[in-house]
Parts: sequence; C-alpha cells; structure tokens
Amino acid sequence: MIEKPDYLNEIEEAEVQKFLENKTMSGAVKKVILANILFEGTLEKGKPVNTSRNILMQTMMDPLTEKAPDEIYAGQVRGMVAGIRLLETGYSKLEALKKEEVVEEKKVNKGR
Repeated sequence: MIEKPDYLNEIEEAEVQKFLENKTMSGAVKKVILANILFEGTLEKGKPVNTSRNILMQTMMDPLTEKAPDEIYAGQVRGMVAGIRLLETGYSKLEALKKEEVVEEKKVNKGR
C-alpha cells in the first residue's frame, strides 16, 4: 500500500484532492506525464512508422548504445523501467490523498 505523502501542507493537500476529484483532468495529466514513455511509437492509421518516437527504440538505436555490450542495453532498459515505476509511484501517492467518501447507512423504517 502506498503511504499518503506527509510533506504537503493542508492547502496543497486540498488542491491535490480537488485535482483528483476531476477524473478527466487527473487522467489527462497522467497521460501527458507518461505518454512519451508508454504510448509513443504506437502505429497510427495513415501515418508512417517512426521508431524514433518510442523512447526505448530511440535509446537502443543510438549509435553509441548500439555498439555497446549487452550489459549496457540491459542497464538502459532497467533505468527506463525504474523511471516509469517512479512516475507511477508518484501518481499513486497522489491517489493516496483522495478524500475517503463516507457512506452513510440509511435507516430502514420497519413498520409494525
């Protein structure tokens, strides 16, 4: 379980909660933050293939990396995966700030 960040003041926390309540906004921001890592390089109808748009392909096709030993390739991939995890963890910490909705139980009037 991701712990709620304790380094935000009350005003910052309230603003993050407002941001999270707007599901369209928070989803859009997540897309923008992760787009270059996760979505670039995907094939699009009517557009030519462009492997340089994919961060992994771009790194692996760099002439210096391309001639490097396999350990360098592995290190590059591990580094990218670690970066993705850090971004996802940061976003999960935002989610931990969501207000918990209190669900009130309705009393059922039992007629006698």
